[in-house]
Amino acid sequence: MTNGTDTDTFLRRNLVDAACPGEMIERFMAFRKHGRKREQILLLTNHRKTLFEKMRSSQQQLDCLDFLLFTMKKHEES
Repeated sequence: MTNGTDTDTFLRRNLVDAACPGEMIERFMAFRKHGRKREQILLLTNHRKTLFEKMRSSQQQLDCLDFLLFTMKKHEES
């Protein structure tokens, strides 16, 4: 069984891997210390929304590049 320190280390590593800013990690851990799970969930949910929007924006950029490459290759064949 893991102790609190192991769990804290695991949580911090996971938050870093999820690209959470340092300030957010400290807030998350403070909420954990005080048993404020609802606030922890809100922090994670908001960060997830931010990451999703970045992903969506990147996908749109990739789509634009794919279209440009397709168009250029099509005209190259002509």
